[in-house]
Amino acid sequence: MLCKILIINFILFITSIKTITLPVWYQAPRFWGEPRLIKDHLYWPEFFIRVGSKDFALDHNGCQTALKDLLPKNESITDFDIEFQYTKNLKKGFFYQIVLPIRLIQSNTIRYLTKGQLGDTLITAGWGMNYQNFKVIDYIDLTLQTGIVAPSGTLRDKNETYLLATGYNGKLGFIANGQISLGILEWLTIGGHAALFNFANSIHPTQIKSYGIYGKADHLINGLSVLVAGVKNKETKNNFTKWEFNSLNVFVEYDFTSLHNPCRPSFGVIFDIAKSGKCIIPTTMTGFYFNLVF
Repeated sequence: MLCKILIINFILFITSIKTITLPVWYQAPRFWGEPRLIKDHLYWPEFFIRVGSKDFALDHNGCQTALKDLLPKNESITDFDIEFQYTKNLKKGFFYQIVLPIRLIQSNTIRYLTKGQLGDTLITAGWGMNYQNFKVIDYIDLTLQTGIVAPSGTLRDKNETYLLATGYNGKLGFIANGQISLGILEWLTIGGHAALFNFANSIHPTQIKSYGIYGKADHLINGLSVLVAGVKNKETKNNFTKWEFNSLNVFVEYDFTSLHNPCRPSFGVIFDIAKSGKCIIPTTMTGFYFNLVF
């Protein structure tokens, strides 16, 4: 029985998605992720491809309104994202991580609203721990992470009325992030995250808070896992709410790893569902995920 539990836990650690993302007001965010695998000297490339469209916005009261402040007339926008995430584990739970997003938003009358260029780059370092010596629960995992949001995205050109910045319009940001998870019944994981972004701007201090909870059913049928999460993102400027985004993340994954073949890939289908908010474009994003640990 002990051997079985160790094998199950090893597979669960290898296949869990570990991700971080920069919240924006025009698309539902990706799932923030679970605490990191802490095994020394692992390389961890991950790819996320998502697309969504929307033909209305939500105003400051959370009510549906036309996209007249963004586009010249009522029409839909299409949002296409590719994000690459690379993580390198060092020793004793320490790691570093780089996230590179590419964003393209277009409409029927304006071909490029973001010109399809690199967004702001997230560069972080962190530490994780795992504790398993329990009689009732399976384990507790914890990750703490901090770093910067490098302003590598395109800026909003004042001469192009409808052009969107692909990041935070040239602002340098600082991030602090924490994730925790609890394993029970040898197949169920519950957990949550909390993150804080601060952007350097002495005139109008800008802050984004993100927090959420999730539940994951691990390996229901062979390598098939299903995760559901609820996330709230909120941006404030000078202590006043600028926008608020509430979303539901559904993630279905199949991994091919095993105790004897831990370097096989994992694939997933992503459903990031916009639920409610204020001063946002509630774009639901769907797509695919791929990772490989070696």
